[in-house]
Amino acid sequence: MTSNVSVLLSPFWESVDERWIGGSLLILSAMMLCSQALAIARIKSWRMYLTSIMFTMLTAVLVAPLADAHSPRELQRWIMMPQTLGTLAVLQILWIGVTVFLSVQEELKILDPAARFAAKTQAVFPVVSKLFIRLITALPSPVFLLFLVWIEQNLLMESSGVRPQIIGFYAGMTTGTVLTILSALMILWFRQHQLIGLHLLVGCILLMMCVLIPCLTQKLYLEANSLSPNFSEMTFVFGLLLIFVLVGVVVPKNLFQRNKK
Repeated sequence: MTSNVSVLLSPFWESVDERWIGGSLLILSAMMLCSQALAIARIKSWRMYLTSIMFTMLTAVLVAPLADAHSPRELQRWIMMPQTLGTLAVLQILWIGVTVFLSVQEELKILDPAARFAAKTQAVFPVVSKLFIRLITALPSPVFLLFLVWIEQNLLMESSGVRPQIIGFYAGMTTGTVLTILSALMILWFRQHQLIGLHLLVGCILLMMCVLIPCLTQKLYLEANSLSPNFSEMTFVFGLLLIFVLVGVVVPKNLFQRNKK
């Protein structure tokens, strides 16, 4: 049995409904990793980067015994509970609000001369707020913790006689490498106002995905009359995404230009 197990296989993929839940959570985990890389690229702080890598490595090692003590089927049953998905959605929405929107708001205040002067008059609270935001951003998000447990369970299933801590260290090293590559590419490819706009866009997409998390346990039905697309709803959704892109690109760019003047 263990010889046929792969890292890409999971009990999530046994039926259409389970693939829907597992695939959605995996996509959400990947986007949360991209959001963390965008935050590191925006801040451009070695302390922020090293703290994120340290927390990722530490978390991967700490959750390894948990992954070894429970089977992937047990994890799947726990995740598919409505209470679990509802709690995960709330935590993720709060997480995105702090690490994306509150973080971008603090950065835009620094770019605004009037807000920067007001921040100097209240020097203590802005420092505490900035440290709090960066600490939350450096920590792995709740859905990413589930991803670490999931990937470590699959690694343990295909490995025999390997200690869970070694698997955790391997998963943490791989995740840290991916985070490093993403952060470096974003720093090289995008300017500061583009990073802010892209982070806002990713945050909006993440929020829409998190709102739908409690609905993942709903059965998927494929009917012939349901295949015709509703173009009005599609136009509305794409129009909202276009507005998010324009706001995320134009507004930060104007603030940067005004700050330079």
